[in-house]
Amino acid sequence: MNVWYHLSTILSQRRVLQIAGLLTLCVAFITMLFFGIAANAAPGVNQTVSFQGRLLDSQGQPVPEGYYNIQFNLYEGGSGQEEGNPDGDLVWTETYVNDGGNNGVHIKNGYLSVDLGTLNPFGSQVDWNNDTIWLSMNIAGSSVLCETFGTAPCIDDGEMLPMKRLTASPYALNSGMLNGKTSDDLIHNGTAQQTGNFNINGTGIANILQGNTSVITPMIDGTAEGTLAIGQSQVATVNVGVADDKDQTINIGTGNANKSINIGTTSNYSLLTLQGGDGGVRIESGGGFAVQSADIGIDSLLVDGQGSVAVNLAQNRSFTVNSNDNGWLFDIKDDADTIRTGSQSLLEVNGYAHFNQGLTIQGSRTYTTPGGASLSTKI
Repeated sequence: MNVWYHLSTILSQRRVLQIAGLLTLCVAFITMLFFGIAANAAPGVNQTVSFQGRLLDSQGQPVPEGYYNIQFNLYEGGSGQEEGNPDGDLVWTETYVNDGGNNGVHIKNGYLSVDLGTLNPFGSQVDWNNDTIWLSMNIAGSSVLCETFGTAPCIDDGEMLPMKRLTASPYALNSGMLNGKTSDDLIHNGTAQQTGNFNINGTGIANILQGNTSVITPMIDGTAEGTLAIGQSQVATVNVGVADDKDQTINIGTGNANKSINIGTTSNYSLLTLQGGDGGVRIESGGGFAVQSADIGIDSLLVDGQGSVAVNLAQNRSFTVNSNDNGWLFDIKDDADTIRTGSQSLLEVNGYAHFNQGLTIQGSRTYTTPGGASLSTKI
């Protein structure tokens, strides 16, 4: 049982409420859903606080039935021992005045019941995560003509002291947690929700980012110098992207400041395959295209397919094959294969040419040797 003592400061016919007034309150906070929690309650839940009490006179008898002008205040912090709670902050006020009718708080047999937050919704005015919240109550009689609280004909008696500190019901204590976990144990949504999507915005590091169907993100990056791995050894296939009927371009990466973009690895005998559909595979470079092999027994560049290999060069450009040893520059392995030039093309050999199986020359042409001799053929 909580008792509020109020010392009278004003002499009037309301001495029953002023001189050594004894107010016995049974404060039952029925609607405590959001006390002690930071998240907003569900939109369908009544976000008011039920306040109940009993108002007695100095003889311990219930005050006469009627509609009383009453003001309620909520303070954050402070001691709650002085009127106005000067060491705290007033964050919310709700006033009930008759205003020519029955708009005050109805009291019968001394009992009163008010749903705080009905006239002035709490909204974001009150920080329910604050450990210290004080409730004060101020009475200004039952005059029907009262329009402005605290002015004639409804001079207030002053806030009753000490103020009452709000406490949560037993189940409301667990409402500050989710399944036994506090807010520090959960991932917070730092942005406004977009149609129920899960949004994470922060500088934290996740070991695994996994989705049952897909994970869409504008950027995957690391906060420190190191390696960003997409896919592990347990994954059979890693799809970076799929260009469908839309006008899409999939970029593997962009190298800046003399940095390289590596696809695949030279270790573990792994095979790197570039596949293209009917559109083929196109390689464009502003600095050339190099194929290197660290193993002498492995083909550096192997073209295997049913189609042709075409090398298209700009005017006055050449296709050059260099060798650092005495190996074969061109090795035609199939006896039926032929090296062929166009009708207007020129095959120039600056070194020695060996024809172990003979040389067949067709067409009407004149060929000049370095010594000045000529060789003419006719069809």
